[in-house]
Amino acid sequence: MSRKSQEPVEEAKANVGLTQVDAPSESGLGNKFNVKLYIRLAVVVLVVVWIGKTVRDAGDGFSATEFSVSDLNFRFVMLAGFSYLIGLVCFGLFWHLALLAMSQRPTIMESLGSYTLSHLGKYVPGKALVVIIRSDRVSSARVDRSIAVVAVFIETLGMMAVGGILASLLLLMGYGRTHESGWLTCLAVGLAVVSGVGASPPMFRFVLRYLSERRGLSKFSKVIDGLSWKFLAQGWVLAALGWMFFGASMVFVIMAFPLPESGPILDIEAYAQVFAAVSLSMVAGFISLLPGGAGVREMVISTLLAPLIGPVFAVISAISLRVVWLLCEVGAAAGFIAQNAWAKRIQ
Repeated sequence: MSRKSQEPVEEAKANVGLTQVDAPSESGLGNKFNVKLYIRLAVVVLVVVWIGKTVRDAGDGFSATEFSVSDLNFRFVMLAGFSYLIGLVCFGLFWHLALLAMSQRPTIMESLGSYTLSHLGKYVPGKALVVIIRSDRVSSARVDRSIAVVAVFIETLGMMAVGGILASLLLLMGYGRTHESGWLTCLAVGLAVVSGVGASPPMFRFVLRYLSERRGLSKFSKVIDGLSWKFLAQGWVLAALGWMFFGASMVFVIMAFPLPESGPILDIEAYAQVFAAVSLSMVAGFISLLPGGAGVREMVISTLLAPLIGPVFAVISAISLRVVWLLCEVGAAAGFIAQNAWAKRIQ
């Protein structure tokens, strides 16, 4: 066989060999994609199941108090939901600042979308899903996933620190006047101290420097300097505003109940205790690691509000707040998913 006649054969063999080499690679990519898809579907199923359980538990709470949802003033319910959404935006902007401080470049909509969607993960046992959903959703060529995970802890610790400080100050001011819950006051002070130390820039920089030097994560050494006191001050101002709007949401929920003898009447002077109840309940619910702080949030709120509006309305106010917030989270998440799908379609 001539040299020329051999060349096509050799070329054909080479092509076959190339195909054989590339085929496993493409198969591996396909399997990796399928695994990620299955994991995401499992996350969605878990979130839906636990949200359904939360709604059922809330319904049982309403049935136990023999209260009808139709008795609520839905204008105040809408205001409660709107206040909560503004509060979420404040904390979402804190999360956005944390990413920018560590040299990541997400858009505001990417940060707010990932922050909002991640809230649905808190209804599953543990807090890992919140971190997974948020870091996965925001990661891109402009945002490193591992740094996004660090930013989650920075924002969360800052949120808890400001909430604990706010609750402790307000409860100390009102102790003996609007409430006599010494153990909840001590809890608020303790949480404020612990979370405040954990959320300080020196602690952030120490942890990141350790990970950079001892664990070989050199990328963290490049973002340490961005975690300054100036960043913390900006983030904590946003967090304080967020807690104010969360407290306002609780006030509007209470105002949604009928006001005559059958319902609660809340004096303006008592608003401080309402704000303290909301912030402390969320911080305590977070450290409990229970799905959505189930039971813990209601216990703290009902304990602090019972002297103001009575034990029955304190309980159903706490349950109503959970339902309003859950509906807002689901609605906001659906809105961001729709917006993201529409943005991809027009690209």
